[in-house]
This record gives sequence, C-alpha cells and structure tokens, in this order.
Amino acid sequence: KLQFREYKKADELRDLIGIMITTDTEEEVYNITKKIIFKNSDCIIKDYIQPPKNGYKSIHLNYSLKTEEMNDIPVEIQIKTENMRKAQDLIHDKIYKNLNLPLNIRNLLSTIMFKYIEYKQSLGETVSNDDEYIYRLNEYIK
Repeated sequence: KLQFREYKKADELRDLIGIMITTDTEEEVYNITKKIIFKNSDCIIKDYIQPPKNGYKSIHLNYSLKTEEMNDIPVEIQIKTENMRKAQDLIHDKIYKNLNLPLNIRNLLSTIMFKYIEYKQSLGETVSNDDEYIYRLNEYIK
C-alpha cells in the first residue's frame, strides 16, 4: 500500500488495522455508524455513499488508537451493505489495484462497473459471475 499510494512513511497509512462490517440496507449502515462513533474520540468520517467515490459506496471511520506500547495506531472501520461488499470484491483487484491502467481509466472503469453491478443487484440478479465482464473490460482498454 505504501508503494501503491506513494506514501513516504508507514505512519501516513490510515488503516494499519481494518475492520469491515456488512449489513443488509443503507439505512442500517447509517444506524450502525451512529452507534459506533466513539464519544470523545478523534474520528474522521468519510461517507462514500452520498456521494459515491468512482461508484464505490461505503462509510469509513478512521481512528487513531493509543496503547501503552504505541501511540497513534491507525484503525479504519468500513461499514457497507453486503451488495456493496460484493461489488467491491469484484472490482478491487482487477480495476482499482490494476497499476497497468492509468488512474483516470481505473476511476472511469470503476464507476461504470459499480453502476452496472448496482443495476444487476437491483434486478435481483447475481453479480458473482460478472468477474468475466470486468476482465474483458480491462482487456479492451489495454
């Protein structure tokens, strides 16, 4: 991740520890978010549902934990629906992390594929087989 994001030091990472919570609806995502924001803590809240980031949807809560051994351990909690997680799983490695494609192309492909997957999910269709479609999109762009 240091190389991918071109960070200079590990302390620039905001998610040394990561937790993902999935639920069924966007309403539940927001309800869970409200319940786990710790009082008297420095929490950075990133809402990628309204609006989505290149089609990606999720709530990210970023904390900095302090222990007796270490200060400022970056923790990220992602809260999303199960459909959001499935879409992310399909796109993450083949598009988002595909460093052979320029960033603007990755962003465009991500937006298109998230919209396509969201549309299929709204029809009640499975998205588990759409992996082949993502692969063909990547090959076409090359």
